[in-house]
Amino acid sequence: MSETNVGVLNDYAYRQAHPWHGVNPTVGADGLIVYIENTSHTKIKYELDPGSGLLKVDRPQQTSALPPAAYGFVPQTLCGAKVAQLNARLRGDRAALDAFVLSERPIEVPGVLAQVRLIGGIPVRDENYVDDKLIAVLHRDAAFGAIQDISEVPIYLMERICHYLVQESSLNTAEVGDPFGHERAAVLLAAAIDDYHAKYSG
Repeated sequence: MSETNVGVLNDYAYRQAHPWHGVNPTVGADGLIVYIENTSHTKIKYELDPGSGLLKVDRPQQTSALPPAAYGFVPQTLCGAKVAQLNARLRGDRAALDAFVLSERPIEVPGVLAQVRLIGGIPVRDENYVDDKLIAVLHRDAAFGAIQDISEVPIYLMERICHYLVQESSLNTAEVGDPFGHERAAVLLAAAIDDYHAKYSG
């Protein structure tokens, strides 16, 4: 390969958007972007390396419970002070806001962006930290795309997600509450976007 081509490739790599910091989280009036870290039923847990922006192996799944849906995080969000204010006496976990993406066709490749629509969330507490999860549906999905609120999601699927959240936490320390609807989820998302800009803007 010539030096010129190497230079072009290096420049191309340099210009790639960081999945957390370089991607606009919103699309139009009600669209949202989720960066997929883990596919459904993956036996290895993946996580974004914040410094490099690359997806890394976090650990093998510790139990037989596997994620029942793809999940990752919303870019340019942070569970900080404003998120903590929504949850008395708790602290934000200082990470991006996580989201599960429901779809009929499984998302089989990690490290991709998915356009989704927010429908609700699940309150999660882990060792006195707020670690709430958003629930969203994949844009134009045939089975889930028309869902407007989490109350329309089959109960068995929500139970599987909640069970997975308890099982995959370290030492099973997570406490999972009852799912909440779109309105509360939208407030949580707005707080996480504000927390991100308070820390990283400028």
